[in-house]
Amino acid sequence: MADHEEVEMVAADDSGESDEESPQDTGNPAETKVYLPGDPMDEEEELVHDESAYVMYHQAQTGAPCLSFDILQDSLGENRETFPLAAYMVAGTQAEIGRPNHVILMKMSNLNKTKADSDDEDDESDDEDEKPQLDTVMFQHLGGVNRIRVRKSINKRQVSSSSKCQTSVG
Repeated sequence: MADHEEVEMVAADDSGESDEESPQDTGNPAETKVYLPGDPMDEEEELVHDESAYVMYHQAQTGAPCLSFDILQDSLGENRETFPLAAYMVAGTQAEIGRPNHVILMKMSNLNKTKADSDDEDDESDDEDEKPQLDTVMFQHLGGVNRIRVRKSINKRQVSSSSKCQTSVG
């Protein structure tokens, strides 16, 4: 049985965080450095993403951790650069013991630029039509999803393996 749920996406700047300056905002290059995996970090040190590196950055939450996801190929064209964009994804949850797990099919739509061009600053508006949209359909899955991948199939069979060592063929 599939559940349908509509979830509002959170814009990158609507995180509820305070407006305190982060290291990349101070303008002091000595305080900003790129983290490389394996570099030591102090316990109180926190990694912060640099919003200037992204033309488009949106966040979404699924409720339970999804350690594996894949992008579905669509027929909307390759190398799209005209905004707003849309994307289709699938993810599998790894919920706490005793909580149900799901395979989640997602459609992210109305994805607009979050980095303003110098020409676009005059056209800014908080119009409701410009908010990103996340639509989901959830299918119950026995056990946590360790890995999920999508590929085109001629025979239309789906195989699922769970953390409970059970395999389902549909």
